[in-house]
Amino acid sequence: VFFGLVLVIAILLIWRRRRAVTAKFRHRGAAYRLAAAALETWQSVTTEIPIQQLAAGISLVLRGYLESATGDPSLFETREELCRRDGALQQLDEPTRDELMAFLLALSSLQYGSQSDGNRDELLARASVLLEQARHGMES
Repeated sequence: VFFGLVLVIAILLIWRRRRAVTAKFRHRGAAYRLAAAALETWQSVTTEIPIQQLAAGISLVLRGYLESATGDPSLFETREELCRRDGALQQLDEPTRDELMAFLLALSSLQYGSQSDGNRDELLARASVLLEQARHGMES
């Protein structure tokens, strides 16, 4: 009887954990689809807005995805705060994290005027690639 009870509890715990893991991946998938759709929307208006606004929008999309998919507070931090915080974006593999930080720096330069020109299509293409890399970087 005791062994049967322990077995039932073990099965319930395993089932509950598996369900939680499945829900987490489902949530990450929804966050990815939302971010990808947002980047597509920016693509459709890219010639109608200043480069600073595009850079800010791309940054918000990427940070929003990271916040939603990982719980990382990067959406609510400046780029400087994000770079200085120990443990920032630890859910990502190191190459993706480094490339993402460098891209956020480039976006910040565009956004705040230290660089006023940039290829809009390249920015959006790079953002899409990094979004995909971040998605896969969390799954591995």
